[in-house]
Amino acid sequence: MTIKLNGSKRNLDEDTGVFQLVTEVVGDGEPVGVAVALNGTVIGRRDWPETTLSEGDDLEILGATCGG
Repeated sequence: MTIKLNGSKRNLDEDTGVFQLVTEVVGDGEPVGVAVALNGTVIGRRDWPETTLSEGDDLEILGATCGG
């Protein structure tokens, strides 16, 4: 299936879920400081494991940064 991830098209396996994709993109077993929006709706961290992706979804993965 094809989704939009942070504005770019990405091909995924049909059974890919939000948690799986977040950990793949962030590269951390327990992503910290990360927020996810699916089709414009923020998805709470506790819902990531049960949230599936579908053809044409628009997923945004945002990470907090520190600066000075």
